[in-house]
Amino acid sequence: MHSAVSRLLEIGHLLLSFTEGWSARRELLRVYRAALADPTCSEQTVLPIRLAGQRFPFHLRMADIYTLAEILHEEQYFLETPVPAEPIILDAGANVGATGVWWVAHHPGATLHCFEPEPANFALLQANLGDRPRVGLHQVALGEEEGTANLHVAEHGAMHTMADASVGTSEVEVPVWRLDRFLERHDLPRVDILKLDVEGFEMEVLRGFGERLRDVGIIAGEVHEDWVDPAAFYTLLQEAGFTVVSKRPVTNPDENVHLFEAARA
Repeated sequence: MHSAVSRLLEIGHLLLSFTEGWSARRELLRVYRAALADPTCSEQTVLPIRLAGQRFPFHLRMADIYTLAEILHEEQYFLETPVPAEPIILDAGANVGATGVWWVAHHPGATLHCFEPEPANFALLQANLGDRPRVGLHQVALGEEEGTANLHVAEHGAMHTMADASVGTSEVEVPVWRLDRFLERHDLPRVDILKLDVEGFEMEVLRGFGERLRDVGIIAGEVHEDWVDPAAFYTLLQEAGFTVVSKRPVTNPDENVHLFEAARA
């Protein structure tokens, strides 16, 4: 769990750096009050945020504020590796679009493809990024085998998984795509950034690239150690020509998860 001090610092940072005007700041505080009272609160709102000089009316459930804070406050996707001016970015596990907004704001010339299979998450993803140029939204899961699979739907929108049925409170059948076939269909010669936050399906997503994994420049995301063997994961990256740039635990020590960045050597 976050300490009270760290949570207050988080709220203060978002208030001062990512909101403008009293109306937006009041709404941010209202969202936090609701999320602190109920960490799975599904009430929806629109929170005006400012990021890298751009304004975004961010659509979210109250509980999604913690995901947004991971991106804005913790800067989980601030990359150490240099990024091309007009990168091709694949966002695997796009959720409601917090990382997508981060990519759009910091890389305005990017081509972005977001993948999110869960219907409620995808509806908010569409509201946040559906009208942006050079952004493709795909209501699918990613994996090693194309077809369909059961997505286990958790109480919190950031915790849905195909890796562990015990997590879910319900199930939904979702289509599954391989990324090598996606690159071929969309005539994409390379991937400059792959964001990987797929709740235990990390290995399957990477294997879905096949030989096209050599066309990926940077991979950044989460490794869920309850479901993924870190040694096997990093061996796969090493064999594909990647060097680990950084590894660090997530802020919440209760989660058996770490963040990583790897780049092609």
